[in-house]
Amino acid sequence: MPLAPEPAIGEEPSPLLRLPVMYAVALALRDAGVEAAAIAVRLGIDQASVASVLAIGDLKLAGLAGPSATTTDPSCSLASSNEPDAPHQVHHQPSRQQETPP
Repeated sequence: MPLAPEPAIGEEPSPLLRLPVMYAVALALRDAGVEAAAIAVRLGIDQASVASVLAIGDLKLAGLAGPSATTTDPSCSLASSNEPDAPHQVHHQPSRQQETPP
């Protein structure tokens, strides 16, 4: 089963073809109406992981389509925020090397 039809000459290929294989296959199977249990078997993953794989695949696909296709809901954003206690924000401190006396 092909993931997407071959593009005509001069057309851009489907963004689905630019995704990592696992996400592309999961999304293609879902779009074809395949149930989560069968997707899990096909991908060799636990059925409980299928929803996450599909969600990540959808986000990756939206990212390929450009910023206008992504959600603007701040609760879904993985971008850093100005809130110092944001759980997803990572602060990197420059490493300080101790000077050794001569």
